[in-house]
Amino acid sequence: MKQAAEYRIISIQLSHLSSFRGPLHILLQHGAIEASDPDILGTQLPSNVERFYKSNNHMTNFVESVRSRRKTICDAEIGHKSATICHLGVSAVRLARKVKCNPKKEEFVGYKDVVATISRPIRKLWDYDVI
Repeated sequence: MKQAAEYRIISIQLSHLSSFRGPLHILLQHGAIEASDPDILGTQLPSNVERFYKSNNHMTNFVESVRSRRKTICDAEIGHKSATICHLGVSAVRLARKVKCNPKKEEFVGYKDVVATISRPIRKLWDYDVI
């Protein structure tokens, strides 16, 4: 079995490209890019699609963004959603089954044991009942 850290899989919905509909899976691995539809990799994006500048280090990018007041390459919302997907993956591996979440409500669907795989009891020092 391969380690989960070896792969990053991105699923996106491309509504702005008329020839590519439905989920598209892109695999980024050690600098190589593969796609479930290889034709997408050579396609030029329309001029109205948001483009991102190159950034190799999130911490450096954050510091540079503070100094220049330029938007970071990945804002807090992207970080939040990325962490949520990671939590889903960890839970699925620990439970050895598929897990589902409701992205609008930002909660797991139908599994109390999933929550147990990503949380632990709060230590007394950090217990909110004291407040």
